[in-house]
Amino acid sequence: DLATFFSGHLSAAGTFQNHFDGSTRGVRVDVHGAPGPRGFKLIEDIVYSDGEKHRWLWTFSKVAEGQYIGEGPDFKQTYIFNQSGAADYRLTVSFLFVPVGDACMILRKLPY
Repeated sequence: DLATFFSGHLSAAGTFQNHFDGSTRGVRVDVHGAPGPRGFKLIEDIVYSDGEKHRWLWTFSKVAEGQYIGEGPDFKQTYIFNQSGAADYRLTVSFLFVPVGDACMILRKLPY
């Protein structure tokens, strides 16, 4: 269940690739999730290797058993869950609906 997986503290690290100039830089994402009355909320703290930082808030609403719709900033995220309790975390960043870069990381739940 997504709400259970995202409850608590999760972390991911990887590389972000810029589509315009082909450059790459390291990225780390710390995720803090909390259940809500109709789904759950996520706070993502993103730090790039050059010092750039962002904080994003996502709200996920449960629309059916095992299905959620997320509202948040202007980028697309995909999670592919595996048997080890981690997820492949793919992130596409857009500006005015134009993709500008992407990252692929492994998202892991951290112990309390």
